Amino acid sequence: MPRKNPGPPCAVCGKESVAKRLCATHYKRMSRHGHVETIRPEDWGLREKHPLNGTWRWTGRVGRHKSWDDFWQLVSDVGERPTPKHTLRRQNQTKPFGPKNWYWSEPVNSDDGAKVNRAAYSKAWRSGNPMRAHNSFLKSNHGIDLVEYERMLDEQNGGCAICGQKDKFFRLAVDHCHGTNRVRGLLCSQCNRGLGAFKDNPELLKRAAAYLARYRK
Repeated sequence: MPRKNPGPPCAVCGKESVAKRLCATHYKRMSRHGHVETIRPEDWGLREKHPLNGTWRWTGRVGRHKSWDDFWQLVSDVGERPTPKHTLRRQNQTKPFGPKNWYWSEPVNSDDGAKVNRAAYSKAWRSGNPMRAHNSFLKSNHGIDLVEYERMLDEQNGGCAICGQKDKFFRLAVDHCHGTNRVRGLLCSQCNRGLGAFKDNPELLKRAAAYLARYRK
């Protein structure tokens, strides 16, 4: 309902004023910012409606090159999404998204193809993030993290808890009790397999040692 006694026109735009010869919009700007100029960027609303806006925001969380902090630079570099199912991926998982580190991942049409695609992505991630992958493996399979693994390795002087040998090519395996799942120590592959062959049975190992001693020259 229009006001009975409208105020003078806004000194900025000519619309009806609400206070200090300013309309509601310009009065709010003056109250909040101390001036009546717009502070919105020229592309206000265009980025939010752009189909790559979600992808741009996601790269910011994952890690991206500073040149892609400019949304329109990303749009210029990657172009249009080939299909709605295509996703932006990194060629090198150890480096942030950027003009030279991206590609469109093609969708797959079958369940088997999807499994292959996920497996290839997981393999690439593990290759680019070996420490994080090992840490994740230790947590999910043995309930310890990489810090605990390195502590145990240091206590064993870097070698197998049984034979003391070090392996420059492979990490020592985490040995655990199959009955309680309690982690016991770090073993080389041969000692680890040896315990498994004797079913983790101390009596069998004692009999085997006695057998060897009996026929020892």
